[in-house]
Amino acid sequence: MLILDLGDNEFTGRLPPFGKHSRSLGLISLEENHFVGGIPPQLCRLSYLHFLSLAQNEVSKPIPNCFDGFLSMVDNARHHENLPVVIGLNVLVDTKGTSQIYGNALSYFFSIDLSANMLDGQMPEEFIRLVELQNLNLSQNNLSGHIPSNIGDLKNLESLDLSRNKLSGTIPPGTSNIDFLSYLNLSFNRLSGSIPSSNHLCTVDDESVYHGNDGLRGAPLSKICPGDEPSGTDGDNSSGDKPSEGNLDIHNWFYAGLGPGLTVGFMGFCSILHFKQS
Repeated sequence: MLILDLGDNEFTGRLPPFGKHSRSLGLISLEENHFVGGIPPQLCRLSYLHFLSLAQNEVSKPIPNCFDGFLSMVDNARHHENLPVVIGLNVLVDTKGTSQIYGNALSYFFSIDLSANMLDGQMPEEFIRLVELQNLNLSQNNLSGHIPSNIGDLKNLESLDLSRNKLSGTIPPGTSNIDFLSYLNLSFNRLSGSIPSSNHLCTVDDESVYHGNDGLRGAPLSKICPGDEPSGTDGDNSSGDKPSEGNLDIHNWFYAGLGPGLTVGFMGFCSILHFKQS
C-alpha cells in the first residue's frame, strides 16, 4: 500500500501504529475523525512518507521526537525514485491559510499537518531536519516552549502555521531567511521581543500574523522598538517640524517689538490731532 486516505469519517480509537509492514506508505490522511491518544512512534519508521495529515482529531500528548525518520523529507533526492505517484486522487490540503485541492501534485508535495488537536509539550527539534518540507501546520494545539532557533534551515518551507498555541520566547531571526515562505501565522501565542526584519518577510507583513502576542513589538505592529525612532529624532518630543533656533529668534524679536511699536504709532497719531485740531 502506497496511499492511505481515511479522512472525513467517524473513526474512533487510537491511531494505527503502522511500522515495518507499512514502510511503503508515502501518503497518510486521517484528518477529521475522532482518533485519541498519542502519535505512535512506529509512525517514524515510514521512511518514504512525504504527506501526513492528522488534523482535526483528538490526538494528545507530546509530538514524538523521531519525525526525522521520514527520510524522504530529509533527503528527497535519495528517495525520490521510490515515492508513490498519485494519479486520480484529490486531497483537500490546509495550507497558506486556506484549503486547496491537490491532485497529481501530491507526488511532489511535502506536508505535515497536525493542527486542531490537543498536542502538548515542545515543538521537536527533529522537525528542522525535514528540509524538504513545504507545509507545516501545528496550529490550534497546546504546544509550549520556544520555536527552534534554527527553523530558518527549512529553506523550502512555503507555509508555516504555529498559531493558537502557548509558544513563548522570541521569534528566531532565521525565520526571515526562509526564501520561499509566503504564509506565516504566529498569532495567539506568548511570544515577545522584536519581530525580525528582512526583505523575505515583506510578503507576510500583515499585522494579523502576530496578533495575540502582547510582548511582540516592531513593524508591522504599531509598537516601536527602542532605538527604532525615525532618523533625526531623539525621542523627547522632537520632530522634523520643530522650528530651528534662527526661526525662534526671529519670532521672539517680532513679538518683543510689537508692543513698543504700537505705542509709538498711537502717540504719533495723537500728536497730529493735538497740533492740527481741524
